[in-house]
This record gives sequence, C-alpha cells and structure tokens, in this order.
Amino acid sequence: MVQSEYKGWQASWPMIAATWLWAGAFVAGKMSIGEFPPITLTFLRFATAAAIMIPVAFLSKSEWRFPKKDWPMVVFLGLTGMVGYHLLFFEALRHTTAVNSSMIAATSPLVTAFLAGVIGSEKLGAKQIGAVVLAVLGVIVIVTDGQVHHLGSVEFNRGDLTMFGAVISMAVYSVASRRSGLSRSPVGLVTWTFVICAFVTGILSPLEGSVVEMGRAASPEAWWSVAYMAVFASCFGYFLQMFSIKRIGAARTMVFINLIPVFSTILAVAILGESVSAPKVAGLVVVISAVWLNSKAA
Repeated sequence: MVQSEYKGWQASWPMIAATWLWAGAFVAGKMSIGEFPPITLTFLRFATAAAIMIPVAFLSKSEWRFPKKDWPMVVFLGLTGMVGYHLLFFEALRHTTAVNSSMIAATSPLVTAFLAGVIGSEKLGAKQIGAVVLAVLGVIVIVTDGQVHHLGSVEFNRGDLTMFGAVISMAVYSVASRRSGLSRSPVGLVTWTFVICAFVTGILSPLEGSVVEMGRAASPEAWWSVAYMAVFASCFGYFLQMFSIKRIGAARTMVFINLIPVFSTILAVAILGESVSAPKVAGLVVVISAVWLNSKAA
C-alpha cells in the first residue's frame, strides 16, 4: 500500500500518539528534576532506553555496525542531540515551567531551518526568513507573558534561556544528521546515540553525587517519571515516528510535531497545576503559525 492511501485517522494516529508521549516528557521531567539533578536524570533515562534498544537493534538485524570513518559523526550526533539537548532540557525545567519549555521547544523546526541556511547548503527564502522573525516575536510574547512594551526592563527567566539553548543543540544535531551521509539503519543510529549519551553522562554523574544514594532517596513518582521518559517518550515515541514516516512520509510526519506544545500545556495544567495565560497562548499560536508558514515555504 502506498503512502497516499493512508488518510484521516488511519494516517494520523501514530504521530498523534507519539506527540502525546513526547509531550508527557515535559511533565515527567518536571516531576523528577527535583529529585534527580540534570546529569543523573539524563543518565538514568538513556541507560534504560539503551538497554531496551540494544537487543531490539540486534534482533531486528539493523545495520548498527558503523565503519570507522563514520564514528566521529555518530559521536557528534550523540553529544549534540542526546547529551547536549537533554542536559539543557532538564536544567531548564529546574528554573521554568513545563508549559514555557514546551512552547519554546516549538521553535525547533524554525531554528533548524535557519541553521541549515546559515551553516548548511540550504537557502533561506523570503517566506522562511519571515517565519523566523514571526517565531522570534512569538517567543518574546511567551517569555515576557505579553509584556512586550516592557521588554527592556524584563528579567528573562534562566530556564527559558536554557531551553532555547537546548533547541539550538537539537537544531545542530538535525542539520548535522541531514548532512552526515550515514547509510546505516535509523534504528542502529538511534541506539548508538542512546549508548553514547548513557556512557558520557554515566561518567559525569558522580559530579552530582552518588546515583545509588539518590536512587534510594527518590520517590516512586520520580522513578515512574524516569521509566516513562525512557520507555515511552524515548523508545515507543521513536518507533511510532518511524512507523508514521513509512506510512505517510517524512514531510507529513513532521507537521505533527507542532502538537507537542499544545499537548504539553494540557498535561502540565491538568497534572502539575501550572497556569497558562492568554498572552502565552497567543505567543504559542504565533510560533505554530510560523512553523506552518515555514513548512509551506520549504
């Protein structure tokens, strides 16, 4: 069956499910960051996810053996897309809300497009530049809670700025992965980036204290949050994305990423009791509109 034969719910459900799972990571991260510091939390998440993915990659006979010439790029992707992004992501959640972090994360497709134009070979058209400007305005509305006229005197939240750093790290990963020329299976690549992330953060985690001691002191809620992020947000979310790409193609699949901040906001309000103001919603609408404009211009 060709991709175009999938329509309506049949085409949409895999990525709707995936975006709900990824949206839940913002809430789960917020619930666990108070008990596990960023490096340790990243290690626990990806050590668990890697333990799941390694046998899956092996049993699926994926091309997970990379030639020596590809390893520098594989390591770079692991450091930027997994280590860098998630350390900044969890650090951001220490200082800002799940609502704000997910809204800022919505700019990721635009930041990726901008970097691809600046450091890559992709050209930015007038519509894409306009989309970037529009997204910046939307983010300003979000982080200032609509107090744009007081922009000069606003003290920007450290967590919001850190989350934007996480977005940049993921954008670098995305641009590099497009240009890498790696020919192996996506399952194999994701598995190795998980392993690299677990290895690096495992070495660094003692800087924050004993993982064993923190684990003993952690609440069941914190451990369930880690398990959710490892199993559902990392592994199941990835498989649903790959399933969707095979059914409807990459371009149609990526459009659904715009739902993550919407679902994250709903979950953060319902589970964490976070508040969301009208200006933040307006800013989110502006950002999603900018992403949609960019997808049409690409």
